[in-house]
Amino acid sequence: NSTPDPLDFREGLIESVALGVKELDNLFMAFPNEEIVLIGYSLGAMVISHFLEFYSKYGSRIKEVILIANPCAPLNNGRVGIAGQLN
Repeated sequence: NSTPDPLDFREGLIESVALGVKELDNLFMAFPNEEIVLIGYSLGAMVISHFLEFYSKYGSRIKEVILIANPCAPLNNGRVGIAGQLN
C-alpha cells in the first residue's frame, strides 16, 4: 500500500523547508545589491535556519535575523527546539 501515513509529517516538512530555502535563495539573487532582514516564525524560522546553514555566501548582505518559536533552536537552559527531539 503506497498511501502515505497521515500522521507522518516529515516528508511534507522536508519538502516545505527545501522550497522555502530555494525561495530565499531566489530573493537574494533577485535583489543583488540589497541588505535583507530575515524574520521567521515556526516553520519560517526553520527555513531561515537551514538557509543560513547552507547559504553563507549571503552573510554580508543579511542585516538582521529574527527567529521566533524556532523548531531548530539549540539547547538553551535545558530546552531545545522540537526538531532536535525528532528521531
